[in-house]
Amino acid sequence: EFMLTDLRDKLKGVGRLDIMDAVNARAMAHYATDDVTKLPDDTGLRRAKLLLAMGEDDLDREGTRLRGKQEVSAAWGITSELLQRKPRDAVRIFQHAQSEYWMGYVAFSDRSARSQGIDRDFDGAQRHWVRYAALAQQLIALEPKSPRSFKETAYAQGALCGLQLERRSDLATAMTNCKAARLALEQAIALDSADVSLQLDLANRLAWEAEALAAGGQPQQALAQRRRQIAITEKSAAANPQDAQIVEADMLANLGTANLLTQMHRTAEARQTLLRAAQLCGQLTARDPSNRNWAGWNKQILQNLEQL
Repeated sequence: EFMLTDLRDKLKGVGRLDIMDAVNARAMAHYATDDVTKLPDDTGLRRAKLLLAMGEDDLDREGTRLRGKQEVSAAWGITSELLQRKPRDAVRIFQHAQSEYWMGYVAFSDRSARSQGIDRDFDGAQRHWVRYAALAQQLIALEPKSPRSFKETAYAQGALCGLQLERRSDLATAMTNCKAARLALEQAIALDSADVSLQLDLANRLAWEAEALAAGGQPQQALAQRRRQIAITEKSAAANPQDAQIVEADMLANLGTANLLTQMHRTAEARQTLLRAAQLCGQLTARDPSNRNWAGWNKQILQNLEQL
């Protein structure tokens, strides 16, 4: 349990999730069995949690994506079975909600489909994320005073928001999903104002709402949400300069704001904001040059600067 929670969070904070490979292998060996259905329920839940953590790592790295998809699918099978046994159990609802999210993510972000120039599985992503949202609502009904319940609703609505924005087929629904995600996060913060991670989640939700507003022809309202986002991430990064996740959030806030300013033809402000994003991204890539996401954002920032 320590390896799946505290240790993992610490390694994320220093940007060294590659160290988790050995940890994950040892944990999987501990849970190794030929018949998952014979595992005690609490052991099955831990195994599913481990598989999702491994899947998250593998989906974001070159050469391991197929393994990541298999890990997510295996976790989904376990949590689905356990939820059928006790469908009103909040722990099982929560864990299966995580599986539904990652199954949707696999469909939504299938790079093999993108590289072949064909559509990703948007319908599959929507099916899983609609189920995710329904499970989150069940959590609210069972635990109406728990910040976790509203966090999950925010994540589910946020996933649907991103999906609708990517499809560009229903901006009104995207706007509704994005706003619902932000409001749910604000409810979670009202229940637990001391949780710093919730503030970063709110920053993320503000970013997506800004994207929806900009796509809907409301750039000034979008910029206002982007300014709120940067205020949150800058404050968090100043207080936690060694936390890679927080630095990454601040970098993305500046990059997103710069992109919006560019669209609004506010070139000088866009350049200044992009330079700040470049500085933050440089800090990240120096910590872990093998991180594909950071390398990709660094390339995008440099390209954007050249075009201004």
